[in-house]
Amino acid sequence: MCIRDRSKSLKVGAGYEEGVGLTPVISEKQLEKVEGYARSGIQQGAEAVHGGKRIERDGYFMEATVLNNVKQDMTVAREEIFGPVLSVLEYNDQEEAIHIANDTDYGLGAGVFTKDLKKASWTASKLEAGQVYVNKWFTGSHATPFGGYKQSGYSREKGIDALKSRNLMSILSQPFTKKWNIGPGLAPQHQRLSELNEDSDYDTEPRSKNERAVIDIEEGSQQADQ
Repeated sequence: MCIRDRSKSLKVGAGYEEGVGLTPVISEKQLEKVEGYARSGIQQGAEAVHGGKRIERDGYFMEATVLNNVKQDMTVAREEIFGPVLSVLEYNDQEEAIHIANDTDYGLGAGVFTKDLKKASWTASKLEAGQVYVNKWFTGSHATPFGGYKQSGYSREKGIDALKSRNLMSILSQPFTKKWNIGPGLAPQHQRLSELNEDSDYDTEPRSKNERAVIDIEEGSQQADQ
């Protein structure tokens, strides 16, 4: 089944209805935005193979729209639409396809459809997107990180990566030297702040570089004599 026939066959309705393949967008404002993108593509020279406008019924429904002969510089090919509008662009080889796909300010998701798994892996590694699907859409689980590249976002939702993106890290740098050493130049460079108390073996008073070197050498010699 070709893309045009597939889009025509989609059943329109609410997401809880059985067999529905095309659900509404989130609001009237978003519906106007999606319809505007489709209209701009047609005005700039794209061909509406199917759809192109809203569906006259209750709710915020947009026709499953397929635009052919889309050019790389058209608005409809460069923006995140978040609606049922598919732009079809032609390419001559894999390198050009990668260039077209990455030549945008966004990178939320990408898909590769091919029978050649080696080609799929190579292409997926070149695409600048937060998630890349091969021969399917939106696969994964609740633990699969979700997020985008570039203007599509920089953090991740779901999984352990979602927790990491919400961490706030602070780095403490403080000069100190140890009062004993096992050898020249081997004074520890880091210690937890909670361990630097009155009974600590560490001297937190700042010293000059030369003075630290002398202390290290002297203490190293004393340790060796023992």
